Amino acid sequence: MEQTIFSQLELINQNVDQFGQPIARIKSASQWFIYHFPEQAKIFGAPFLENRISTIDGFSSISPIAPNLDFMASILGGDKRLGHSVIYWPRECLFYYLDPIDKLYHPTTEPKLGDLMRGYLARCAIEVPKDVNVYHLFTTFRTDRIIKSIVEKAKSILMASEDFFSATSQCERIKGIELHERLARVFVERLLRPEPNEVMLIAQAYERFAGLVKQREMVPIKRSVFKELMKPLVRERFNAGLRNDLVVEGRYQQGWKDLALNTEVVLE
Repeated sequence: MEQTIFSQLELINQNVDQFGQPIARIKSASQWFIYHFPEQAKIFGAPFLENRISTIDGFSSISPIAPNLDFMASILGGDKRLGHSVIYWPRECLFYYLDPIDKLYHPTTEPKLGDLMRGYLARCAIEVPKDVNVYHLFTTFRTDRIIKSIVEKAKSILMASEDFFSATSQCERIKGIELHERLARVFVERLLRPEPNEVMLIAQAYERFAGLVKQREMVPIKRSVFKELMKPLVRERFNAGLRNDLVVEGRYQQGWKDLALNTEVVLE
C-alpha cells in the first residue's frame, strides 16, 4: 500500500499550546527562537516560514524554508530582559552595543553582528528535536547573502534617534563627543560668571577646559571643536554671542564680552 504524505506551510508565531499554556517541549525552529525572543515575535511575527510533512500513519517532520528577516534583524538588538542593547546610530552609520561592565555603548562592526546571527542559527540547529530538518538552518541561512540581508535590515529595525547620544541623554558611549558636551555645559554653568567690561578670550577658556579634560582622562579636543561646543551654550546661558572684534593687547581676538572665568570654583 502506497504511503500518503501531506505537506503544509506554517507560520508559528507563539510558543503556547491550544489552551494558552507554555509548550512543554520545543518542536520547531520557530518555537526555539520564540522561546528565547518572545517580545520580538509579538511584534515581527513568525521567525520562519516552515514546511510540515506528515504521513497518514502519524509521522511528521518540519523544516524551516525561509527566515523572517525583520524578526532576525530585531533579535540582534539583544535580550532586554538581560539588559542587552544594540542600536544603530545613523549619524555615524555605526552599530553600538551596551557593555554591562562600564555601562557605556561601544562601537561594533557589521561582520561581528553577522557572526552573532550565525551563532544563533547554529545553536538552534543543535538544540531542536531530531525530527526538525536542520539543513537550511546550518547552511543556507548562514550564507553571506542571507546574513548581510539581516544586518542591513537591522539598520532600520534598530535605528536610534539622532539625539540618542546627546549631551542631555542618559545614554553614554565610550569616547563620544557628548562627554565633552556635558563637561562644556558644566563649564558654562559653574565656571563662567557675568562681569561688566571684562573679556573672556577663547584661548583662555580653552586652556581651562583642556585642563578639566586631562584631569578626567578624556580624549583631548581641538580648540575649534571647543569653540563650536561653547557658542550655543554661552548664548543660551548669558545671551552673549562670540565676538571677533575684541581688541586685547593691541590685536583682534575671539571671545565674549562682559564674561569672566570664576577662578574660585574647583570642579571635582
